[in-house]
Amino acid sequence: MTPFQILFALLCVLNLLDLLTTMVVLHRGGTELNPIYDFLFSKVTPVVGLLAIKVPMLAVVWFYANLLTLYLANAFFLGVVLWNIYQLRRSVVTALPNRKE
Repeated sequence: MTPFQILFALLCVLNLLDLLTTMVVLHRGGTELNPIYDFLFSKVTPVVGLLAIKVPMLAVVWFYANLLTLYLANAFFLGVVLWNIYQLRRSVVTALPNRKE
């Protein structure tokens, strides 16, 4: 595999993780911070909204991006996934009952 293909595959995995973690955050009562997605979610289901943006974005990246763009996109989506995981952990911690020992 070429470096481009490896970075593109990583971008696809990160976008899938973003989709999955976003769905869990929303299911647990979280909100979408991206105003574009937030608008789409008011019109269609979150899965459809996420896919409506992610699939064309990945197609554009495949045909037009260079390595620098892929590095930057991977860094960005890694940050998004880590933020979602942070939100999930925070929601789990706040949902735990207070225990006095």
